[in-house]
Amino acid sequence: MAQQATTVEQDLVSVQPSVASPDTASDTYFPLTLSQSYLWSMHEMFNPVPLFVIAAKAAIDHSDNNPYRWGQGTEGYATRAASHFGHSFVRENIAFGIRAMDHEDPRYFRSHSKGAWRRTGYAASRAFVARSERGGNMPAYSALVAEFATPFIAQTWRPEPMSAGREFRSGAMGVGINAASNVGQEFWPDLRRKLHRH
Repeated sequence: MAQQATTVEQDLVSVQPSVASPDTASDTYFPLTLSQSYLWSMHEMFNPVPLFVIAAKAAIDHSDNNPYRWGQGTEGYATRAASHFGHSFVRENIAFGIRAMDHEDPRYFRSHSKGAWRRTGYAASRAFVARSERGGNMPAYSALVAEFATPFIAQTWRPEPMSAGREFRSGAMGVGINAASNVGQEFWPDLRRKLHRH
C-alpha cells in the first residue's frame, strides 16, 4: 500500500508544471495524458489540504448544527463530513469529464511577469482561463461548470429545499476560492525560498 502511494506521488510530481520561477523566459510544456488528468483530480480530492478543509467545514457545520436534521454526535459529524467529501467528489469528476472533452490542462502555471500586482492579476485570472493541451489559453470551462453545477447536485442529498440563489452564491464562492488558491500557488514558492534562507 505504501509503495502504491509512493508511485502515485511520483506520478504527480512528474506532471507538475515546469515553470520554476516567474522570471523564467520560457518553459517546456508537456500535456497530460487522460489518466494523468484523472490522477490530478484524485490528488485534488485526497491530498492532505482538501481533506483538512473537508474536516474543518464539517466541524463548523457540526458546531452550528447545520443542517439540524443531521443531528449531533459522531454520526452527525460523519454525515456532514461525507456530504462535503461528496461535494468534492462530484466537482472533481465533473471537471475531469469536461477536460476529457475539451482538452483543458488543470494545472496552474506560474506567471513569467514581474511585479506583485501583475502577478496577482494573472493568478486570479486563471480561475477563468485555462491552458489547453496545445499550449495556448482557453476558457476554464471545466472549473466554472463544475463550481456552479455541483451545489445544485449536492443539494439533492441535503435536507434543505433547493434555493437557486444560494446554490449560485456557493458556485461563485468556489470560483473565488480557486482564484485565491492560484494567488497562493503563484507566491508560495517565493515565500518558501525566503523562509529557507532564514
